[in-house]
Amino acid sequence: MSAQIALIPANTVVYTDNESGKFTDCSNNTRNYILRTYLPVKLGKYMGISEKAVTPGSGVRFAEKYNNDEGVIKPYDIVKGLRIDLQKAQEIDGKTYACLQVQWGTGQDGKKGGAYAGALILTEQAFSIVQIETALEKSFGSKSYWRLDPG
Repeated sequence: MSAQIALIPANTVVYTDNESGKFTDCSNNTRNYILRTYLPVKLGKYMGISEKAVTPGSGVRFAEKYNNDEGVIKPYDIVKGLRIDLQKAQEIDGKTYACLQVQWGTGQDGKKGGAYAGALILTEQAFSIVQIETALEKSFGSKSYWRLDPG
């Protein structure tokens, strides 16, 4: 991925509550850790750059066809099984969105794990880390996915 990608300017980003998803509460400390620490590490790994090189203004672009990227990043799982998974793309109104989901635990039965938040990021567009962080922050508040589009 090129470091010289053109970002969507902050004032032209549209955040939309997708009114989908079913997320659980987490503590403010865990939420802040996920947004300020884990998210930049995850996206840095996705982009193939050092976590020290990731800034709030760093740009991320997901290709329309991307590989899922799931799993815990050690030692960042302060909650058992904490991770931000890049899951299967979602199609909404003919557009393709990369799906980031903040998850915890080890099971799929709802008793051993769950999800805290999620963001749907329009593919083939470059958004900053802070714009993705904002979408996830909104998701933590509403308990639903938030979409990220250019304005």
